[in-house]
Amino acid sequence: MNHGSFSPQRIAQVFLLSTALLTLTSTAAARTPYSLSIESPSPGSLKSYRHAGKRYILGNAGQRYNLRVRNNTASRVEVVLTVDGRDVISGRRGSFTGQRGYLIDAWDSMVVSGFRTSHQRVAAFRFTDRDNSYSARMGTPENVGIVGAAFFPEQRRHRRRWHQPSHRARQNAATQRELKRLDNSERPSVTKKKPSRTPTRRQRTRSPGPQSPAGGAGSYHEEENQHLGTEYGESRWSTVREVSFRRQHANSPREILTLYYDDAQGLRNRGIRLYPPRPMPRPPPALPQAFPANRFAPPPPIYGY
Repeated sequence: MNHGSFSPQRIAQVFLLSTALLTLTSTAAARTPYSLSIESPSPGSLKSYRHAGKRYILGNAGQRYNLRVRNNTASRVEVVLTVDGRDVISGRRGSFTGQRGYLIDAWDSMVVSGFRTSHQRVAAFRFTDRDNSYSARMGTPENVGIVGAAFFPEQRRHRRRWHQPSHRARQNAATQRELKRLDNSERPSVTKKKPSRTPTRRQRTRSPGPQSPAGGAGSYHEEENQHLGTEYGESRWSTVREVSFRRQHANSPREILTLYYDDAQGLRNRGIRLYPPRPMPRPPPALPQAFPANRFAPPPPIYGY
């Protein structure tokens, strides 16, 4: 399979997970077209925190996790997933224009449990220290700590409608073409002078100079604070098959979702306040009594005969 860039007319091969991993989602709860979440293998999602416009997931080293992706629309969608900047299918650097994705049916969801190693197996997603992560070992430690999803809706098929113009419409079109021809023949030809490509002095003065790469110091600081990564874990069973899919827009995803993750200390380093669970309420202690022997008269004991 060619991993080059997609063209608008190309039908790409995408992966369809076996139905055992597909779960219907309620349409009533659909608030956004698509959603992405990090879940533990047991029911329920991991704790998440909103900070500076981003969503962070609290993880622990050695903990296995899955990715759940939902399609809350009425059409099929292809989703290209990356973990720590690495494509979950090919293992290459993430690129939604040159990578294959998973196919999700309308009003459906799927669970991805690891980096794909074959049509039948995946290497499980498992939190580990940053240096032991799959991305760091593959030479891209700067991307550790993020999960991404790019969504491409399917191109709809439109029937071509043939229209036969009427006799009067054909006459009008011919008349318009003749008038345009006569009008052009009477006008003197004018040669437009091409603008000079040499920048003026004012333009040269305003041209920006070399800039530092985006996020230079900030990216380095963020990288040093990252504690957790995702390892290339143990082999697990997960079957897929390849199907044909045509993107509505080959190189422009409809939506891109991202999630960030780290351990408790890493989240605190970013200024995220972790709220501990509230303790169970205790009954108030008994108040001391000034006259503890001053009680009402109790009933006498019952004697049996």
